[in-house]
Amino acid sequence: VLLHEAVTATAYSAGRAVIDCTFGNGGYSERLLQRLPKDGRVIAIDRDFSVLDRARALEEAYGKDRFVFLRGNFGNLRHLLDTENATRELLHSGVDAIVFDLGVSMMQLSKAERGFSFRPQLNGPLDMRMDQHDQKSYTAAELINVIREADLVKILRDYSDEAYAQRIAYKICEARRREYIQSTKQLADLIREAVPKKKYSRIDQATKTFQALRIAVNNELVELSDGLRQATQLLIPGGRLVVLSYHGVEDKLVKRFIKTNPVLHQITKKPIVPTFLEVYDNPSARSAKMRVAIKLAPPNADASAA
Repeated sequence: VLLHEAVTATAYSAGRAVIDCTFGNGGYSERLLQRLPKDGRVIAIDRDFSVLDRARALEEAYGKDRFVFLRGNFGNLRHLLDTENATRELLHSGVDAIVFDLGVSMMQLSKAERGFSFRPQLNGPLDMRMDQHDQKSYTAAELINVIREADLVKILRDYSDEAYAQRIAYKICEARRREYIQSTKQLADLIREAVPKKKYSRIDQATKTFQALRIAVNNELVELSDGLRQATQLLIPGGRLVVLSYHGVEDKLVKRFIKTNPVLHQITKKPIVPTFLEVYDNPSARSAKMRVAIKLAPPNADASAA
């Protein structure tokens, strides 16, 4: 989504170091490696074990001098850079650009065993963890089968602006008294029973609930806040922060972070959105918004230079 726009914004100059905080299937990383100068480097981050083969392929194609993959959460950005000799110096020298492509990838959505999709044909265990190897994390099933109804209502309202949060939470809590809710189809069917279908809407009634639970399971908003803060610290003056979000809760957080940060200036007044043609070819792109900010030089930089 917005691949050309995001890569153009990120590789805007002869940058030497760029961080792709959400590697996924490697689309941004590979395009950046093609756009950057021959000595340009891409450091890619992802916590999902399933992307390791794709990361190794890029490493073989471009070499370790140009591409480094760090497995982990971008909320621990500085710590991840500090774990490798090849990236440790960036904590001091800084980076030219950092890109975040938030949310769940098509690669994750299309695998039933990951539990992200509410589509009947992708029925699977209600997991939703970005990192299924994290023994300390809990699944969406574990969450909804024990959480208090009032807390579930809060999650649905805070993380997806779900207008029917109360009805959905009641339906889930009523159903779990009869049987353990363990599959994506079970949950999606319950939501569809609780939420009336809008006559001309193409959006499934389960969309917002699945979004909210995914955010809760992966602690996404806290991780995003931590990642944005650390990314801003790592950028050199003139460096760019590029963030793609796919729902209002994320975009509000990003917008507020940029607006209230004195060292960041948003380049465009409004977020960049996909063209009609891109949405036609890829309907899932319809909600995407891209914000690009530039890091300003410290206020006393000119004075100290003089």
